[in-house]
Amino acid sequence: MVMLFTHGFAMAASQGDEGIPAYVGHVNDFAGLLSAAEIQALENQLFAFEDSTGVQFFVVTENAQGRSSFDRSLELCRAWGVGLKGKDNGLLLYINVAERHYHTQVAEGLQGKITAGRLGETNRALLVPALKQGAYFEGIQAVTNAYADMLNGSFTGRATRKKKTDGGWSLIVALIVLILMAIGGRRGGRGGGYGRRGAYRDPMSSFLWGAALGSSLGGRSHGGFGNSGFGGWGGAGGGGGFNGGGAGGSW
Repeated sequence: MVMLFTHGFAMAASQGDEGIPAYVGHVNDFAGLLSAAEIQALENQLFAFEDSTGVQFFVVTENAQGRSSFDRSLELCRAWGVGLKGKDNGLLLYINVAERHYHTQVAEGLQGKITAGRLGETNRALLVPALKQGAYFEGIQAVTNAYADMLNGSFTGRATRKKKTDGGWSLIVALIVLILMAIGGRRGGRGGGYGRRGAYRDPMSSFLWGAALGSSLGGRSHGGFGNSGFGGWGGAGGGGGFNGGGAGGSW
């Protein structure tokens, strides 16, 4: 009797007080829609998504008869703490097969890039047709790629505004190089010269130093999160900021 009670308590703890299941990874296929190979492929894709963008993205499928997909997805996001701690940058795609309804929850830190308008357009174009055909794996794959494009600034939908990212750095680097060349030319005349402490100053070295600095700055402007801080997946990162932002629909 004691063992039965203990087992029941452990089961309740793992499921949560409000019927919250324990997440198993990036992909939580509680409705049993995906094969083992498809789950593994999506896990790899979503880990790569997190590693390259710094954004944690969960997928959940359920058969939740009579449950609101908006309420349920928001409940899961908050209970699991989807996203990285202190970043408010989590995403969760929820698919409720019983109600034929889906919803994507977007944490506050991402809502400037992944807007409701973009989500609506993307999900209607890529997710809904796949869900209607029962191609759950293909639909999830397609929208994952589209969400990554939104975060990387290469989304091609109607709502996208292209932004220049390198113009500011290029101008700064050019100014630095010109200033260094002017200083070298003024102190050294036509060739090299000596500074106040007797150190020889070569204007060409100043130019090369400025070019190297510019290359460094340019490299930083293109750099992403890479593997820094995301070398291994240890579960939800304690994120938050879920205020109901996102979009959903039916199929």
